[in-house]
Amino acid sequence: MTPWGEFFYCETTASELDRGHGIFGASIGEARSYTIQVHLVAPDPRRCLVLGTLGWRAEAAMVIAYVITRESAVTVIEPVVTGEGAAMRILSAYHAGYPQVTGVLAWAARYAPSEEGLRILQDILCEPQDEEVLRTVLDSAALLGKEGIPILDQMIRGEYAKF
Repeated sequence: MTPWGEFFYCETTASELDRGHGIFGASIGEARSYTIQVHLVAPDPRRCLVLGTLGWRAEAAMVIAYVITRESAVTVIEPVVTGEGAAMRILSAYHAGYPQVTGVLAWAARYAPSEEGLRILQDILCEPQDEEVLRTVLDSAALLGKEGIPILDQMIRGEYAKF
């Protein structure tokens, strides 16, 4: 038992990971394109991890919260984690040095204190990103309010890294 409730642990073998399988983590949009069941998961930092641009595959992961999606409706099943709660966990892991999927980090930045969120979004724009990540950066910058204006301005002027 943890301060956040009970965790469930999923694991596979290293050979499965080598064959392109494993426990998958991605942004909610990417995850929904594969399944109707979406969970907040964190890779086990003690096990192998393959980090990609839209997600990751791990040899093992912990299920932190359960979210079942059906069409456009979202039903949250215990233990409940709010969007802000999930973002705070993602940001804490990021600051502790754990790799994060860029799109997920851009989403989490909207819940950070404005100065921190702005810094994260600026760092993301220093590297070439796909359209989904850029849309997430744009949405997060807008949600930061007036503090997000420099990011919005930078994106409108096209002053960010491109492929």
